[in-house]
Amino acid sequence: MAATPVGRVAAADADEAGTASVKYLLDGHTDVFEIDEDSGVIITSARLDREDNSQYQVIVIAPKFPSSNDLCVEIVELVLHRTAVV
Repeated sequence: MAATPVGRVAAADADEAGTASVKYLLDGHTDVFEIDEDSGVIITSARLDREDNSQYQVIVIAPKFPSSNDLCVEIVELVLHRTAVV
């Protein structure tokens, strides 16, 4: 299902004493994931099918900082079965 939250990243700039805003970008799999550049919330932007790909390696970049963070999203399929009451 698209628009499903799958994670959140957070960073702080110690030099700015919490007053600086950090912006986030995704590196890779931008066809199936989006990130809110302000909050760091990562959501799906397409329907994911575990049979097509069971894991995605997503790299989150905060351009103000020299490093990045890896996030592994594992797709778990949940199947609900209805039972008939007779």
